Amino acid sequence: MPVRAFFFLCALLALLTGPAQGEKRLDGVRIDAITVEQMLAALRMNEADDLVSYTDDRGDPQIAASHDGVSFSVRFYGCAAAACTQAQFRVGFDVGDMSGDRKAAIADNWNRNWVFGKSYVNSDGYLVLEHPLYVAGGIDTENLNRNTRLWLNSMAEFAESAASH
Repeated sequence: MPVRAFFFLCALLALLTGPAQGEKRLDGVRIDAITVEQMLAALRMNEADDLVSYTDDRGDPQIAASHDGVSFSVRFYGCAAAACTQAQFRVGFDVGDMSGDRKAAIADNWNRNWVFGKSYVNSDGYLVLEHPLYVAGGIDTENLNRNTRLWLNSMAEFAESAASH
């Protein structure tokens, strides 16, 4: 197991075993559909920056944000009124003049070695990482917080992987 994978799994285990003393917590309320406000709260708790909510051309809500200097988006699906049953974290990296084969190899390596997030090269040549969040049927807001932290950790690891190749 690569050293980075070991540390990532340790971080994941720490996330899943509960909050550390002094860690910021959400209120533990069970939700069956997520609102932009709930996602914004989870992002703020996990120290995301530059949070901007907006509506796309189909009327679906989205969030633009950044964390540790990396910009990403949150897209919402299955929306009724102000709440949605699904969200998707997404980041794309313009890796310059890297060959398409090399980009595909990075994406394949991620998909082969990591459980969370799906990577691919999009039609514009960006190296993309996506992470879905399905809330229909219910999750509590503490789980939302943990999933948000998991996304931010995955995104950081993916950014390092993309930059090191």
